[in-house]
Amino acid sequence: MVETDDAPVREFADRGTIWLLESTANLRDLVAMAAREIADSLEFSRAERVNRSFVPASLHKHEADLLYRVPHRSGSSEVWVFLLVEHQSRPDRLMGHRLLSYMVQVWDLQRQRWEQEKTPSQARRLSPIIPLVFYTGRRRWSGVPGLAAAMDGPAALQRFVPRFESLFVSLSGIPDEALTGSPLGCVLRALQAADGGPEELETALVAAIQGLEALPPEAQAEWSRAVHYLLLLVRHTCQPHERSEL
Repeated sequence: MVETDDAPVREFADRGTIWLLESTANLRDLVAMAAREIADSLEFSRAERVNRSFVPASLHKHEADLLYRVPHRSGSSEVWVFLLVEHQSRPDRLMGHRLLSYMVQVWDLQRQRWEQEKTPSQARRLSPIIPLVFYTGRRRWSGVPGLAAAMDGPAALQRFVPRFESLFVSLSGIPDEALTGSPLGCVLRALQAADGGPEELETALVAAIQGLEALPPEAQAEWSRAVHYLLLLVRHTCQPHERSEL
């Protein structure tokens, strides 16, 4: 996501977020904000980006924002899992349905591969999928509602409704201590202040840059990505006469 002129970045919220999370270091930090124990069990250095386009029989194209295959460690055992990341700028009552739709399509791709490679039936094992929703909108949203919340039916039929858990990170709810010590945290500190006006954004930008400069050498690889995102954030958020000072 490289924009070289002074025009606002098209679809900045979605494109900028996805671009940030194409870095597996940033991806790891986001997962840690939702569930530290999950982040610690995933080996992000070996994560593989998966083609995110799914074309079902209806030929209507659906796309998940980011899909990775990542090794999960549990003691001495290892299993590859899928990490499905969706960015949302507004609440969605049917988010559970969307996630389930993507998950089923991922599993269907596995089934198709088994058929193509003639995998023995005893070796056909579906991979777990960890869905994560990253919410950056202004409206209050406490988490992804389950399918039951959107289902019309009596309580006696609830046991037939599919259930699964989702990780959830809300930008406005990230605690201050999680916004330091990592490039992603420094960027999200500024993003939290983006709607507060130039003065609030300037304060947040100063704190973000100071945080980036204080990072240890092993975290400096993401410095360039973080600073480029902050420049684009200023361009997208501020009026032309406000940009030069920021």
